[in-house]
Amino acid sequence: RGSRIEDRWIGFTLSQHLWAVYGKRWLGAGRVQTPVLGWIVERYQAWKENQGYYLIYSVSEGGEKIIFFETDKSKAKSAPQTASVILEEPIVWEEETLPAPPYTTDSLLFDANRILGYSASFTMKLAQDLFESGLITYHSTEVPR
Repeated sequence: RGSRIEDRWIGFTLSQHLWAVYGKRWLGAGRVQTPVLGWIVERYQAWKENQGYYLIYSVSEGGEKIIFFETDKSKAKSAPQTASVILEEPIVWEEETLPAPPYTTDSLLFDANRILGYSASFTMKLAQDLFESGLITYHSTEVPR
């Protein structure tokens, strides 16, 4: 009962502050939701910082390719100018790869069977154990959010 009162007190207070600051009444905050969201943002920023750049050099038209990976953006951008090979027409582009959407129950069952050979009942037991351990959100959903 105490945590429910805390949830309402903290949630209502923080949510009203968000509404006042951002002018968006759909924003909400809570005792658990806010720190978890902060943790997600920190993890995402750490992930973004560890992303790198693939440098692909084609030796000949349709021929061999030389691929390098560079984590430093300035080094990646200057690589075509500092390479010890002559690049006739360097093409530079950035591409961001996003993570796959979260599993729905049916896609989880399908992939667990297809990739790992797990039965549906074993997969659901694993998912329930992960949920009860606090490692995943509730797994029985048909709509990824």
